[in-house]
Amino acid sequence: MNWNKIFISAFSVSLYNLVSGVLGYACYNLFGGENQLAVQVPVSLLSGILLIVVWVVYFQKINGLQSDRDFLAVLLLAFPVAAVLFTGVHYFVTGYLTSWGNIVSLVMVQFVENTFGLFVGYVITHQRLKNTNSE
Repeated sequence: MNWNKIFISAFSVSLYNLVSGVLGYACYNLFGGENQLAVQVPVSLLSGILLIVVWVVYFQKINGLQSDRDFLAVLLLAFPVAAVLFTGVHYFVTGYLTSWGNIVSLVMVQFVENTFGLFVGYVITHQRLKNTNSE
């Protein structure tokens, strides 16, 4: 287990969580609608899961995720990293710290994005390794 690569992956996954949330918000502003969450949450979840899968599968040499423990460590470390990133970005953009409600909302969306994204990435990565080793 390489902790430097684990941290890089947790930071990247946390950044993708924030980017997906902004993308969902941008889609809401672009297309409108009566309920912001009805647009923002699905777009955020789908784009976040896709970004995480791309990170895990196509950037294998950078992230170095291989074992079950690596994926679990990234999943767990991404929560506090995302909270710190989100609070910093929120303060930079608005000039004040964010509320606990925003952090809890982030964690709820992040849990779904990261669990599915890392699981799908894990399955694809290990299937590729199995196919490579059997040849």
